[in-house]
Amino acid sequence: MARPLTKRKESGELYSRPPSIESNIDGASGQDERVLRRRLQVVLRGEAEYLTSECLVHLIRHFARLKSDAIRDAIVMVILSRCEAILNARIDSRVADAEHLREEVLGEFALILASDGVGECPDELDYYECCFNHAFSTLRIDIFRHEMKRRRRESPLPGEGVNQDDQAVESDDESMSCRPTQDDDLIRGELLDLLPADIRQTVILCHEMGYDAESVNTKKDTAATLSGVSGSTIRARLRRAKALISEMNQEEL
Repeated sequence: MARPLTKRKESGELYSRPPSIESNIDGASGQDERVLRRRLQVVLRGEAEYLTSECLVHLIRHFARLKSDAIRDAIVMVILSRCEAILNARIDSRVADAEHLREEVLGEFALILASDGVGECPDELDYYECCFNHAFSTLRIDIFRHEMKRRRRESPLPGEGVNQDDQAVESDDESMSCRPTQDDDLIRGELLDLLPADIRQTVILCHEMGYDAESVNTKKDTAATLSGVSGSTIRARLRRAKALISEMNQEEL
């Protein structure tokens, strides 16, 4: 049986793994290193021996507690490889310093793995054992948004200053905790990740980061300039995003 989770929601209820994840973890628990290494090579989710990302996180924590560094490091390499593939697909190469952003997210996740059981959030990985894709998506969007805001602060337009309202917004944003929780924007995050890459990027730029679709000021960063497309394309993408999310919400009913 999988080690119980200790992290709690705001309601006080303990986090819980979906039954399919519990089953995947139970199936891997107790298997010897030779078998696990073979299973790490299975890349098709539909295969019986496939290890979910939630299961990999559980195994990393398990072997770290046992001081079994060799198998732990092998599993870490697999989960980081999966994360790298996600970032290559989710952070469009047309975004400035896309590779740097990917490295930032990957480095932060590696730090979370390394600091499991210590620090201010010793059980932060609990949610990664429940819903890895949403947890990692939240981390990615959080870092992406903060990096874009940092760039805007460091590169003001000539003659422009930061007004008090802007300072208040930035101060609130910097102090806001955006770590993933089991009951925080789960449906919204999952729907966002289902959108095509170009449409998802536009939604993040306009609705997560507050960029205008376009501007008559040619020196101003907008969703259009950052994406290398016209303002009409940005507006079309937003309309398409609204339609797709509406369709997906209907499918959930």
